[in-house]
Amino acid sequence: MQLHPGMLWGAPTIRCGFSGKRKAVRSCRDFIADALAANAYGYPDELRDNAVLCASELATNAIRHTRSGDFDGVFTALLYLRPTWIGLEVHDLGPRGERPSAPHAVPDSLGDPFATRGRGLAMIGRFSRGRYGYASPPECPFHTTWCELAA
Repeated sequence: MQLHPGMLWGAPTIRCGFSGKRKAVRSCRDFIADALAANAYGYPDELRDNAVLCASELATNAIRHTRSGDFDGVFTALLYLRPTWIGLEVHDLGPRGERPSAPHAVPDSLGDPFATRGRGLAMIGRFSRGRYGYASPPECPFHTTWCELAA
């Protein structure tokens, strides 16, 4: 995991808010797929598919592991379209209970055919070639999970 690139990405191309309900993951996935299909950069199909899958994982994690999945929870997806890369961010309502002390390495469970959990961030790590992470500033109640996919 890496520190968030922050302002280096510039303004997002498009953003959309979603409810914290499980069905919102599909809506988020469709939103990202439609935005990628309508862009002028002509990204390869594999890159678009990987971006949609990463967005789905980030949205799922927001709902499963943060207050965004609580009653009346919400999350926001941001998409950054650039000629040589795609950036994705999901802003959620922050962790339930105690804040995480520090980002930790995600075990690569993709090699374990019997793993039933823990594949999402490992997959994002592979697709993004390690350009992913999260930011959870102590003064903010929310947190951002992000990834960057090279064209």
